[in-house]
Amino acid sequence: VILVKAMVSFGQMIYPIVVSTMLLNHVWYGYAVIIPGVLFVVITLMLLKSRFPSQMVDAGLAKDLPQMNSKPLVWLEGVASVL
Repeated sequence: VILVKAMVSFGQMIYPIVVSTMLLNHVWYGYAVIIPGVLFVVITLMLLKSRFPSQMVDAGLAKDLPQMNSKPLVWLEGVASVL
């Protein structure tokens, strides 16, 4: 979650600089929309082809895994991740 927020903040900082540089150099403004769109499609296709491990856990192995001491406060963790 932290890395996602960091990348979004980085993009929000860099994108206006890229757009203003393009405008100052008389480059077509559409590239500022097309290039991120193409990157989005390429990354999405790469993720669709990726293999992820199975989420199924054997019941015998689940007993050996460490358990939480108390039930998590989902609302508090949600608010903390948004902030």
